[in-house]
Amino acid sequence: MMPAGKFRSRQKRFGAASEERAQREQENLIEAGGRDYNPWIHIPLGFGKLVPNPNVNWGYETEPEPHLNGRRIMLPRGKVLGGSSTINAMLYSRGHPHDYDLWRQMGCEGWSYADLLPYFKRAETNWRGEGKYHGGSGPLQVSRIDTSRLLHEPVMEAAEARGYPIVDDHHGEVHEGFGPGDVTTDSRGRRSSASRAYLDPIRSRPNDSPSHASVAAMSLFGPPSSSDESMRGTTTNTRPSAASARSIVRTTNDLSLGSTTRVFTGCRPTGPSESVTRSRSP
Repeated sequence: MMPAGKFRSRQKRFGAASEERAQREQENLIEAGGRDYNPWIHIPLGFGKLVPNPNVNWGYETEPEPHLNGRRIMLPRGKVLGGSSTINAMLYSRGHPHDYDLWRQMGCEGWSYADLLPYFKRAETNWRGEGKYHGGSGPLQVSRIDTSRLLHEPVMEAAEARGYPIVDDHHGEVHEGFGPGDVTTDSRGRRSSASRAYLDPIRSRPNDSPSHASVAAMSLFGPPSSSDESMRGTTTNTRPSAASARSIVRTTNDLSLGSTTRVFTGCRPTGPSESVTRSRSP
């Protein structure tokens, strides 16, 4: 391994969230996956070719579902820079404000929708421009879905005839109803993944290069010691040691590798719950 580099902290991560933090906090990433070179990643219609590709998708499925005639449900999770934002269908959705407000009522201070709205706005450059509910200068590009070749108008007319509200902006005043959606693509029609939005602008930083294909086998809690190996794993390239960082922030996706990493690192016992997901690839 190369001599320790100089950077503020080292992130071990699976998913999209840490790209934003890396840009803002000047952190270095250890990414479980490769670079987003596959041309289908950047062509929106190409997501159908990404989901079955084990090089960019962990290939998780549920166990057989008893109420679905024993079917397994596909659960795509990105195994590439940008995480799932690099292989998903690009629909931009923040979630319903009621859910955030409920979390706040349950005691999660700072998690109401009003608390989080400034962060949502800061993250995006929305096609509508800067406004009450949207940002106009953030790194994530948000565009309107082109409905000109879809059955959009007949669907809207049918919904309205049945008494459903027609909503132009699901992130505005009204959140429930029928209407065109927004997608995370730029003005040229290319995917705006977390990698393109947050990492591409900082490629010139000395600590910009992520270590790829690293899967945790041990996790360290607290400040790393110069005598300890802060993160063990299998890596395909050589980058500065994680032990040289002041702190380690491990962020994982919400579904699979978050719990898997906790099992690998001894933070969570194995048991029946570990059969929730499995990988289709060896």
